[in-house]
Amino acid sequence: MKIKHLYHSGFQVETNSCYLVFDPISDMESIDSKKPVHVFVSHSHGDHFNLKILKKIAQLHDARFYMSQEMYGLIPNHTFKTAHYLSHYEQFSVDDIVVDTYGTTDLGNSYRVRVGETCFFHSGDLNWWHWESMTKSEQAQEANDYIIEINKLLGQAIDFAFVPVDPRLKEHAYLAANYFIETLHPKFLLPMHAFGEYSFYSNLQNHLKMHSTTLIKVVDKNQIVFDSTMK
Repeated sequence: MKIKHLYHSGFQVETNSCYLVFDPISDMESIDSKKPVHVFVSHSHGDHFNLKILKKIAQLHDARFYMSQEMYGLIPNHTFKTAHYLSHYEQFSVDDIVVDTYGTTDLGNSYRVRVGETCFFHSGDLNWWHWESMTKSEQAQEANDYIIEINKLLGQAIDFAFVPVDPRLKEHAYLAANYFIETLHPKFLLPMHAFGEYSFYSNLQNHLKMHSTTLIKVVDKNQIVFDSTMK
């Protein structure tokens, strides 16, 4: 299995049976057209959704697209051969893939995707949005909203967690990842939502309490961040 970081919150996962692509807004390479391609778009914000890129994927591959319900109507009919618009807390199965949608603290969906025995969780904009410009009450509400949503995943196995660590939040950027790790204990955590500021991740291990979770370093766009064939 290989995981490639595309850009920002975009990732391409190659398993033995298929590809999973999350929030692609930049061009992809190295796709084996013999494998099914499943594309997940968390929501319609421009840093997660690029229709031009999605159309390119649709032209090159017989892909399935999974999008948040709020995106219905934003994409012209017949743009994609197969498109599923999903609300929160739905389950969808195809072949050996099981998709569960969860909520967000902003817009759209987060996704838990199981392929065989391996589980991936892509947060989208599900984040602990602690902005310095907020009032204390607003900050407390953001914290509560994040904790409630993450707790809905208790008891669900997660192997690879894609979690926002947003440089714009400064010292508060680590809140979501630390709570995610402490509560859900994923095997691996991959930071995202960097807007290209990868230097913010250079000493990330000093800000996260990893417990039994392994941090996967994300240092550049179009980077292979995980390859199970490498020793």
